[in-house]
Amino acid sequence: MILVDTDVMIDLLHEYPPAVAWLDSLGEEEIILPGFVVMELI
Repeated sequence: MILVDTDVMIDLLHEYPPAVAWLDSLGEEEIILPGFVVMELI
C-alpha cells in the first residue's frame, strides 16, 4: 500500500516523466489518496 502526497499527484497530473516512471514501477501496488489530498487537488 502506497500513500500518495499532493506533490506526487501534481507531478502525475502534469505527466512529469520521473513521476510517471515511478508510478509504472509500482505494478499492482495499491495506491491510497487521503481525503485532504483530494481536496487540495480540487
